[in-house]
Amino acid sequence: MHRVGPDARDSDYQRLAEAARQFELGTVTVAQGVAEGLLNRSWSVLLSGNRRVFIKQVAGGDRAQAVWQHTATRALAARGLPVAAPLIRSV
Repeated sequence: MHRVGPDARDSDYQRLAEAARQFELGTVTVAQGVAEGLLNRSWSVLLSGNRRVFIKQVAGGDRAQAVWQHTATRALAARGLPVAAPLIRSV
């Protein structure tokens, strides 16, 4: 996957920067696409303050399916399984 940085012409960077802003995560320094996964696009994102997060773009399906997936992932994390619990914000 490709690497993106703060280039106003890079639509991936712009989407990642907007997601980081919406969740008040900090400023995106650089992001690297994660090649693993079947349907979704995922990014390893380095933020200001040297903080790293992973951002996933859910591909296909509808909002209800994405909410179901996040609910299941949060339940697995709550039971101690090594999964990254998603941040959820109502819109």
